[in-house]
Amino acid sequence: MIYQRRDLDLLEDRYENEFVLSVLTNEEPRELNHMLEAKPETIFKDYWEKQYSFVILFSNFMLAKLGLEYLLLKKNNSFSLISISRKNNFNKILSILREYEYVNGFCFFMIKSLDGLNFELPIDSQERVKVTQLSNNEIVIFQFDVEEVILIKY
Repeated sequence: MIYQRRDLDLLEDRYENEFVLSVLTNEEPRELNHMLEAKPETIFKDYWEKQYSFVILFSNFMLAKLGLEYLLLKKNNSFSLISISRKNNFNKILSILREYEYVNGFCFFMIKSLDGLNFELPIDSQERVKVTQLSNNEIVIFQFDVEEVILIKY
C-alpha cells in the first residue's frame, strides 16, 4: 500500500510509530510504500545491488560478534552505527539479520545515500536512532519475520 504525504498526515500518531519503524526523523516523507507479504530477502538483494548503503545500529559489546567488514559512522557509550562493506558475503549478512533481528538495540536499514546525513544515536535500547537531513533520500526498512518491507521516500 502506498501512502502519500496527505495520507500520512491523517494518521493518529507519527508515521514512525504507526508503522513501528526502527528509525525516527524530523522530516515528513513524501511517500511511504508498505509492502505486505513481500519477499524481504529478494528486495534486500535488489537494493544491495543498486548500491544502497546498508546500515546497522547495535550495542557496542556486539561489534566483535558480527564479524563483518564495516565503516564506523557514529558511536556513543552504548551503541555503534556502521555501514556494511560490499566485501562481505551476502548470505552471511542475511544470516546475521535473521539471528539478531529482535535483539534489543539492534536495528538495520538501507539508505540511498549517506551524504550529508546526521545521525543521533540512542542512549538505551528503548530509544530509536534518529536520522535527519533526508532531503531527496530513501530509507528501506526490512522486517524479515513478518515478510514486510517499508520504503520511505523524502
